[in-house]
Amino acid sequence: MSRSIESISEEIERIKIQLKELNLTINKKEDDLKNIINEKDEIITKMKNKILEQENIIKENKNEISNLNQKIEKIYNNTTNELKSKEESIIKIEKNLSSLDKEKGEEIKKLKNNIKVQRSDMLNRLISITNKFSELNIIKLKKTYNIIVFGECGAGKTQFCKFVRRDRTNSNYDNYNYTREFIKKTSFTRLGINYELIDTMGFTDDGHFDYDYFFNFINIKYVDYFILIIRFPCYRITMKFREFIENLIKKFTPEKFLTHLCIVFTNYYPEDSEEKDNEILIKNFTKLLNDMGKDKINCHPKFYFVNTAFKNNNFVFENYQDTIDIMLKEIKLACDFY
Repeated sequence: MSRSIESISEEIERIKIQLKELNLTINKKEDDLKNIINEKDEIITKMKNKILEQENIIKENKNEISNLNQKIEKIYNNTTNELKSKEESIIKIEKNLSSLDKEKGEEIKKLKNNIKVQRSDMLNRLISITNKFSELNIIKLKKTYNIIVFGECGAGKTQFCKFVRRDRTNSNYDNYNYTREFIKKTSFTRLGINYELIDTMGFTDDGHFDYDYFFNFINIKYVDYFILIIRFPCYRITMKFREFIENLIKKFTPEKFLTHLCIVFTNYYPEDSEEKDNEILIKNFTKLLNDMGKDKINCHPKFYFVNTAFKNNNFVFENYQDTIDIMLKEIKLACDFY
């Protein structure tokens, strides 16, 4: 009987020790959670400050445009009155000229030609000012962000575009006729902001890709942001992939491409991956892009992991829509601030 009591006592002691260790673990997790929350609060505060700064810049731009419009309108009115006065003077001079002696005909003709030239100059000035005035009146802050989506064939570009637009109308893949068009544009509004997604033809690791023909379909100045779609996981970076990125950097310049770029890993299942694996991917691709930038710019691309699986006319993983909202907000800020 005494042995049984001793055994129970030992078990109680072991439980006490385990409880103590568990309490320490819980306290550490609470501290870690507090630190994460504090970091998130700091990030949110910084984002709010950036947004406030941008709103102030927008307000100042609107005031400058308004003041400039008023000045142009004043110039326009003054020029119009000046032209009217000149016109009246010209009419008066022409009447006086008609009554002069015919012997003065040549001099009168020269004088009329000079008057005609002056009138033409005044009209040209007025037209120029009117055009400038019209241009300033239609100046508006940019409301549409044009995003081009690149990636390898089968990476999930089209499905990603449908997921972002919450498009459930068709199956999970559209067979675009890429033999006749290399891009497909779709507009949508999300979070009160207008976007346009430009879905592009993918490259293959074993096929030839006609870059000149491809870029003929893309207006470089039209593109605001780049999304590179990669099927998760992707631990091997192929030569074809490097070639494709190098051509994009060359076409759009490192400053344009590398500062307006995010990478989206699709087909992501958290239960099948570890956080350290994601960190390795982020580190490898960040190094790759910085090496390709050739020290011209320090690249810090954004990375997102999503799953856009589609089944029975619905998206399976709706929880990743929050990630998409964060991504679109980051894109807007990048386009507005840089």
